[in-house]
Amino acid sequence: MVQKAIVKLFSILSQWPVVEGAELTLELSVQSPSDKEHWAKNLHFGGGDEHENSAAEWSGNQPFHDPKHGWINGRQVQAPGEGALLRIFEPVGILGFKESLPQVNAATRFILRRQCRRNIVPPALRSIFDALPRLQSLTFEPWQFWNKWEQTLWDSLGYPRLIESHLPQTLQQISVFEETKKGYISLLQLGQLFIHRPDRVRVTSPAVNAAFAKRSLNLEKLSVAFMVEASDFFQSCQQDWVWSHVRSLTLTSRMLTQTRSLEIQTLLENAATTALSMPHLHTMVIWNGRKGEAFKFFYRAETSHTRIGWRGTWDLKLNPSVICGWQRVADKHTRHDLQVAPEPLILKSIGSHADAIDLLDLPSEVVHPVSLLQMQRENGSSWYKYQR
Repeated sequence: MVQKAIVKLFSILSQWPVVEGAELTLELSVQSPSDKEHWAKNLHFGGGDEHENSAAEWSGNQPFHDPKHGWINGRQVQAPGEGALLRIFEPVGILGFKESLPQVNAATRFILRRQCRRNIVPPALRSIFDALPRLQSLTFEPWQFWNKWEQTLWDSLGYPRLIESHLPQTLQQISVFEETKKGYISLLQLGQLFIHRPDRVRVTSPAVNAAFAKRSLNLEKLSVAFMVEASDFFQSCQQDWVWSHVRSLTLTSRMLTQTRSLEIQTLLENAATTALSMPHLHTMVIWNGRKGEAFKFFYRAETSHTRIGWRGTWDLKLNPSVICGWQRVADKHTRHDLQVAPEPLILKSIGSHADAIDLLDLPSEVVHPVSLLQMQRENGSSWYKYQR
């Protein structure tokens, strides 16, 4: 059914003419009307107006109340069973298309947000991207695969091939946000339906890191959250590479925790070395966020100044070698001396990576704004909010 719908959609859009200077956004999402019944009543699948229309529910005037499925006065006080959770992540059943999809030349932006919990696997995505030859912007927010074997398969083969060979060369901006939930992982760790259960800590793929590093050479903006490790990304970069177009680069690193000071210094030195080959770099952000912790390091080259700084739930002391590395970047690419300007500590509690994104004031391309709102709304009422 989903495959036929996509073919029909692309057949219709293929008839749309290309209008010089005009932009067209194509957004794809797959869900069942029953996904919000029973256990998953607080999930969101629409745009911004969905939240306005459901304001009464969230204000307490019409709270969800279904004790049989763990809902008491608008709060999910009981975790669903493993089967109930996996039901909303059922695959769409598309491994690929029998024939090439019709070319949609009018589309300039493609969006697949985290509200689409049914992961569309890389072979199907290859067909979709091959049919969008004029894309300039991509927003892609897949969920982590809960079957570790499947995640390993796509990390080692599917995603690298997709990134290297099937993303349109016309792309200027890419935003990738891999969504996950610690509460879901904890539940599945105790389950019986998977032989290969997900790791408690997501380990990124060297092949995916290398593919994104190479693909970044022709981009203006790249943001990848949780699908890459910034340290591996920078190590994948070749010494003779030059990023002639990159203006903004935002990556995540699990090294940005209070207990890994030495590794952080190495990470930031490597980041500065890479930035030397980015003559038009305006912003670089390396960040990490999870329950209880949030941190970012940033470099910004403004018209009036150039500075590095950091903000988080803990403080950082930079080695002189790190500062010297970024001073070389400022000397080479800007007209200003480097300023070192840390921002105030975050004193509020961090309940999830959604809280971290909000409080760190990250670049807008990290996650779609509607997705962030959905994450905050869902986290506020789910059972995993109260897990340690």
